[in-house]
Amino acid sequence: MNKYTVKFEPEIPDNARAMRKEVLKLCRDKIKESLEFYIDWGLCVFSLKKVAELPVYECELEGQKYTATIEWVQVMEKTDRPHELPEDLLQLDDALPQVRVNRLENFQRSQRSYSGCPQHQSVARV
Repeated sequence: MNKYTVKFEPEIPDNARAMRKEVLKLCRDKIKESLEFYIDWGLCVFSLKKVAELPVYECELEGQKYTATIEWVQVMEKTDRPHELPEDLLQLDDALPQVRVNRLENFQRSQRSYSGCPQHQSVARV
């Protein structure tokens, strides 16, 4: 697992977590071109792929242009302290296929619950 830091320009305040997530979301496709699968966690990004130099990602949110610079920090090992990497991310390389299965099962379960709901059945009939 590789750990990267994210720096925003202009700087996004620490208490604006939702805004940081939204800026990264707007850059998601471009980031995936370089890192493939990744997880953002605060001001960090974790990926199975190591890329020494990543491009600067640009996007616009609410009329403001932002750049996100992602820099490689280190390879995370299972022996690293838990506060540095959440335990569920430590198992990511082994768990990716299961995560996909779980998401599919959750989606299918949600679809079944909607089909049994009278409110949704009336909408479906219209």
